[in-house]
Amino acid sequence: MGATELNITLILVILTGFISWQGFRNPEFANKLLHIPYRVKHQKEYIRLLGAGFVHGNWMHLLVNLYVLYQFGGVVELLFGYLFGPAYGLVVYVLFYLTSIVISSLPAYFRHQDNPGYGELGASGGHVGAGLYLHPDGPLAMVPVSSFAGHSVRRALSLVL
Repeated sequence: MGATELNITLILVILTGFISWQGFRNPEFANKLLHIPYRVKHQKEYIRLLGAGFVHGNWMHLLVNLYVLYQFGGVVELLFGYLFGPAYGLVVYVLFYLTSIVISSLPAYFRHQDNPGYGELGASGGHVGAGLYLHPDGPLAMVPVSSFAGHSVRRALSLVL
């Protein structure tokens, strides 16, 4: 992937940044995407399971998550392209990204579905977990803990898969 090549990860970074920026400018807009499990269950607002992955609490939260998405997502995107082929790999990558957001919203949903005062933002753990699993000693191993976590995730998943 060249430095000037537009890839899905960069598109997701731009899209997420734009949606969050809109949320900063218009809190009512952000509130429509905020993960509020009570509203998902009782008002059938299922978009909140996905929307929370695109809104952030403040600029620092957004910038850290965009950095993580760009660093981990780029590697995961390349690996999915290698594993599934260039075109199909992009489809699998986007589905993986969106599914990661929804899956990461589920624990809070099940725990707080009857609590009208609970709300949360975003989730970027899917990329981190996948990146560390697929390439634990690569560029994702930013600190020794990451490398250890990658080996641990790989070991745990190999027992299940």
